[in-house]
Amino acid sequence: MSRVVKRSASQALKSDRSHRGVPLPKFVPPQLSQPVEKPPSGPQWVHEIKLDGYRMAARIDSGRVQLLTRTGLDWSAKYPSVLATLANVNVKTAYIDGELCGVDDAGLPSFAHTQAASAACISSITLSISCISAAGTSRVCR
Repeated sequence: MSRVVKRSASQALKSDRSHRGVPLPKFVPPQLSQPVEKPPSGPQWVHEIKLDGYRMAARIDSGRVQLLTRTGLDWSAKYPSVLATLANVNVKTAYIDGELCGVDDAGLPSFAHTQAASAACISSITLSISCISAAGTSRVCR
């Protein structure tokens, strides 16, 4: 079996105290899933559907929006329509961890559409996994 660091949902989603006045981090490495023989069970665990897209963080700081890959590369220029949408989110600062997915005509996630969205005007959506920081607090956004 693969070596896995397990955290329950209550640990992973636990709110931190407010950090008002502390600058928004430039980059937060995401917690990545790892393969296991059997998923953990019990009410303390949350499972999510694997979407076929790019793991992405949206960093919003005083109106400036960036899209960062899971390794910290700035992909803001690749998805201008996503940046424009995120610029309309009603927050001063936020760090949102999520998945960037293209959507086909039936409304289903499509990796081909995700890749094409950078070159053409094709619908893309970002599905939030968690809002790591918004106005100085950690919380889950749904």
